[in-house]
Amino acid sequence: NNNNNNNNNNNNNMTQLTSRIVQTLSCTVRSHATAEQIFCDNEAGRIVIESGLGLLRTKNNESSSSSSSIQSSQKPAPPPSLQLCQRSLFFLQALVTSDRADKNRIDLFKPCITYIVEHYLPDSEKEDTHFEIREMTLSLLHRILTQNKCIEAVLDHKHFLIEMGVHRISTIRSLSGEDREFAEEELNYWETLMIELAKVKKIPE
Repeated sequence: NNNNNNNNNNNNNMTQLTSRIVQTLSCTVRSHATAEQIFCDNEAGRIVIESGLGLLRTKNNESSSSSSSIQSSQKPAPPPSLQLCQRSLFFLQALVTSDRADKNRIDLFKPCITYIVEHYLPDSEKEDTHFEIREMTLSLLHRILTQNKCIEAVLDHKHFLIEMGVHRISTIRSLSGEDREFAEEELNYWETLMIELAKVKKIPE
């Protein structure tokens, strides 16, 4: 029990430290053209965001599960905290929707975009996503579409998004009272995203 408590404390401390690092980097890099470009072009910088979102953890866990039995017996890394996810997602959105962002930059973060679509939007017991994370993800996808710099980053997931959008819109519309009010903003995001997806006939050459 003491070992478990120590491990939990260590994980919490590491998560808090990572969250502060992401926040500091975000404040330092955002809105500074040169700093943004250097950060985005640097693999270590992108790994910071991947780690904060949970993508790096997923990669590592999948790698461990496919390796030797000794590695497979190791406990998987804990998921990032809500605060770390929020800060990482906010930083990601700032970078890929910046005035200085272009197709090349968005391409660099496609693995992150794929991850948040597949892990932050599903409404299931397996993917129990906080409502603010889901709303931030939908906002990010909508901005990528409307800015029209690299819409394929979203259109690669068009069928999945439409299927998930129909499900979530139906679910939210069936709610009533406080539950409906609580989910109203997410409903607006889904409806807006579905309209934008419907406008795009094909990916431009």
